[in-house]
Amino acid sequence: MGAEHTILLFYCNSRWLSKGNELSRVFELRQEIYSYLNREEHLMNLETHFMKYFPEEMKQYYWIKDPFTEKPPSNFTTTEEEQLIDISSDSSLRMQLSSYSLLGFWNSIKDEYPEVSNKDLRILIPFATSYLCEAEFSAVAILKSKYRSTLNVEK
Repeated sequence: MGAEHTILLFYCNSRWLSKGNELSRVFELRQEIYSYLNREEHLMNLETHFMKYFPEEMKQYYWIKDPFTEKPPSNFTTTEEEQLIDISSDSSLRMQLSSYSLLGFWNSIKDEYPEVSNKDLRILIPFATSYLCEAEFSAVAILKSKYRSTLNVEK
């Protein structure tokens, strides 16, 4: 492939990471990352491992990923079942799902189908971002650094 990198580093204490150039470096390596993930079939292996460890837990949420082919789960109320059937029969929503992200799709139909959309959003929202967790970890890491005795309050 001509790239000087052969593996994908998850954590590296190198200078380009500390300067905030992560995205530009990932952008430079996008073709290599894409070919690595395809060659190693990383995502398919990851899905296989999830199904191995969580077989039944994953099946009950398939309706979130594809509401057009999955049957309503048994824990749905009749109103939620009716709304999911209405969603699955609407061809314009099928096109909308392909153009939006999963979270964006369910958020866009929450006015028309409030019960099933709220149920879906309660499941998806905890996984929307890890930013808050990472920000708190960074704050604690700074406090625990070698500079903790020299912290000054600046105005």
